[in-house]
Amino acid sequence: MEDPLLKVYYDEGKYLSEEFIKIGFGWWYYQYSTDKELGKMQETTQKNKLELWQHVNAISPYEWRKLNIKNH
Repeated sequence: MEDPLLKVYYDEGKYLSEEFIKIGFGWWYYQYSTDKELGKMQETTQKNKLELWQHVNAISPYEWRKLNIKNH
């Protein structure tokens, strides 16, 4: 799989996804990203139970969508 076509940087080169993941406010989309560093950051935030990882029943956005697809 390929990385997304767009990566958002701000404030003199900070990578937005990286910043969200390392403080526990974002998920690493392993299905679409080859950036293993983001995965390592997520593992660290999970171990340290930062922000969303404090919740026992935290569910990724992609899993939530799978569970909540409405069949019309």
